[in-house]
Amino acid sequence: MPEFASDSFRVLTGRMLPPMASASDKLKEASGPQQPMSQTAHVTSSGLDPGQVAELRRLCELHSDRCAYQTRFQFDPNCHTTHVVIRESSVARVSERTLKYFQALVSGAWLLSFDWVSESLAAGSLLPESDFEIQGDLSCGVNHLGPARSRSGRDRCPGPSRLLEQFCIAPVGDFVNMPSFALQTLVQQCGGQFAASPESLPRRQAAGRLSVAVADQDDAKFSEARCQAIAASGDIVVLNRDWLLDSISKFRVQQLDSPEYCIAPDCSAVKTVVLAQLGTLTLSD
Repeated sequence: MPEFASDSFRVLTGRMLPPMASASDKLKEASGPQQPMSQTAHVTSSGLDPGQVAELRRLCELHSDRCAYQTRFQFDPNCHTTHVVIRESSVARVSERTLKYFQALVSGAWLLSFDWVSESLAAGSLLPESDFEIQGDLSCGVNHLGPARSRSGRDRCPGPSRLLEQFCIAPVGDFVNMPSFALQTLVQQCGGQFAASPESLPRRQAAGRLSVAVADQDDAKFSEARCQAIAASGDIVVLNRDWLLDSISKFRVQQLDSPEYCIAPDCSAVKTVVLAQLGTLTLSD
């Protein structure tokens, strides 16, 4: 699968949800106490300025037996990216959503603030990551803890996660600033099936699976009429792209019949389809 070279991809919806601080202790308990890294780290950056990238490279060179810098995110099993150092927003341990942000989440990689680099350099060793992990983003909220949730259990169950295993997902037209192959990788790394177009989505799925067409309403070619036509079969729901991206960001499947996500059919009809296929509106990760 080709890599998406540009690191300029941003998905900002302007929504800000309340913090979820109560989940923090549970995630820390699930992941256990953090120790200094014992395996080779493959590290890349997202949104850092040239000086910060140089510092990150220097850290990797100083610890070349345990740390290697990568210019792109890699899914190759032999050298898969394990750490992404991402630029923080004005809020500590909160970042924008870049392509590498999503790639880290779907692969269970660490998402770290630049403080991990600067403090590791000062300490002369690679510090444990947990104190520097990104906790939220500018779209879904400052403390949703999706990055920590995405890593939970990955050491016991390597490979794609099961987040989207109940879905077959297809884009409706283009996603602004995200090529189709990048979207496909995100879906498949979350255990979902990917179809190139809504017309390729399986219909009359077996119970426990749902076909979802995802549309970007910011795309200049977005057509609500086409979305309604796709949903007219009665067994495909059309949601906006925020449902998919928010589900990955929080690493929890978001409510499928929520008014903020439904495009076609209307929310009550989406509820009927989802209940018929999945038996529930609230899915666990």
